[in-house]
Amino acid sequence: MPAPVDRKMEYVDSFCSNCRAITKHHRSTPSALWTCEHIDSHTELPRKITSIYVAGASAEFERAETILGKLRTPPLSRFFHITKDWPGQVRTERVEGGRHDHELDLNLQRRIEAEDVAAVFEAEILWLLLPPPHLHTVGMWFELGVGRTKRLLAQQLSDRLLLRSAPTPYIICSQQRGHYLFAANVDRAFDSDDAALEWVASYAQSAKTHD
Repeated sequence: MPAPVDRKMEYVDSFCSNCRAITKHHRSTPSALWTCEHIDSHTELPRKITSIYVAGASAEFERAETILGKLRTPPLSRFFHITKDWPGQVRTERVEGGRHDHELDLNLQRRIEAEDVAAVFEAEILWLLLPPPHLHTVGMWFELGVGRTKRLLAQQLSDRLLLRSAPTPYIICSQQRGHYLFAANVDRAFDSDDAALEWVASYAQSAKTHD
């Protein structure tokens, strides 16, 4: 007969990352997400909202939906602005409407493309959900090109004006990096989406106050 599991051992004492109050959290919770039960009262702390765009293959829109769902869940929702919910758009058009990209009206295609470009330009973090090698995707690589171009132009402007702020977007990717040439120059690469999310959470905490 297996020994009974001590549920108390699954939780650890920790300090709230906002007010330093002692509280308990499950061992699986990343330390960057430790907050206390009265987090909503921390209104005196100014927040820096970081814009983020999560790019991926439309065939893996549910994977992207999962990431966006976590970014919308407190406490991360307090720190991040998602520049576009393209997985929701894919679900509406493809799953519910039964239409793929090439079946959309030309004007709608133009609007979606313009929105995607604007969303990448707005993002301070561009997160690539790299697909398996057998899965063909065009949009994600196009969006990476947009992000890289914006950053190179911003770097040139920054160098001319002697600005101290780092050009954006900061580009990260998760999974399958070794399979793709154009993922070689990302700023950070992670073996899993969970590992990337933990870094994103840590970034949110480190940049939680305005300069």
